[in-house]
Amino acid sequence: MSKKKLFVGVDVSKGYADFEVVNESGSVLPSWGRFDDTRKGHDEVTARFREAAERHPQAEIVVGVECT
Repeated sequence: MSKKKLFVGVDVSKGYADFEVVNESGSVLPSWGRFDDTRKGHDEVTARFREAAERHPQAEIVVGVECT
């Protein structure tokens, strides 16, 4: 049995990063968006990853990053 996957797309810019997460069926997951490159922003991103791991404990989280 293969693991389900969550796909995280990250567009990194100077001062912030935009995040979007989709599941295998292509549905966009809520509670993501733009996060500032600050301690608060880093903590918010960490919290989102923890929430995703808790809600989808069997899922593999795959991250792709684009730097613009």
